[in-house]
Amino acid sequence: MQSDPERTLERKRIDVLVVDDHPVVVEGVRRRLAKAEEIRIIDAALSGEDALRKVSDSHYDVVLLDITLPGKSGFDVLGAIRIDRPHLPVLMFSLYPEIPYALRMLKAGAAGYLYKEYAPGHLAEAIQQVSSGHLFISPTLARHLARQLTTDPLRTLHSVLSDLEFRVLHLIASGKDVAQIAVETQLSELVVDEVRLRIFEITNIFTAADLAEYAVRTGVL
Repeated sequence: MQSDPERTLERKRIDVLVVDDHPVVVEGVRRRLAKAEEIRIIDAALSGEDALRKVSDSHYDVVLLDITLPGKSGFDVLGAIRIDRPHLPVLMFSLYPEIPYALRMLKAGAAGYLYKEYAPGHLAEAIQQVSSGHLFISPTLARHLARQLTTDPLRTLHSVLSDLEFRVLHLIASGKDVAQIAVETQLSELVVDEVRLRIFEITNIFTAADLAEYAVRTGVL
């Protein structure tokens, strides 16, 4: 029996969920991938909670996930997907610089990290690569990893922070107070304050303004 060309094409398509709280970004991704016949954006989510509902209810081959989202952040969504759908490739897609964010996301289980400024000519390639079970890293990140293997550079202070401490550092440097951070991380204010004090102790920085300056200088923010 001869195969149906339409069904064969259907099987080869990569179904993508785009998670970004800016509709203009979602539309830009759609336009960018319009010529990639093997990739189709079949759904979009504008929040972390919406993304997790869609992942639970539907099938996708790749999730294209921003870090900054209302409600649950990309950090939270990635962690939840790794638990509920461990084989679903998640490609992080963000304006945050690759270093240090990409390494943290890859360690947390992301299949790749695509810096939005780098994305226009590489989006289809990145989606294809992670959908086939491979990691996607940019040449910039690859060079950084190579330097780490061949040199022993002075580690940045934030490199020793846990994922939660790193996230709280980012939120403090972004101008959020303890109450706001507690809402975003779904932790009690007491726990957030304890994490904040650990960050101060580890970095030897004791004001939010100085943390913000450090975060900008080192690429965290």
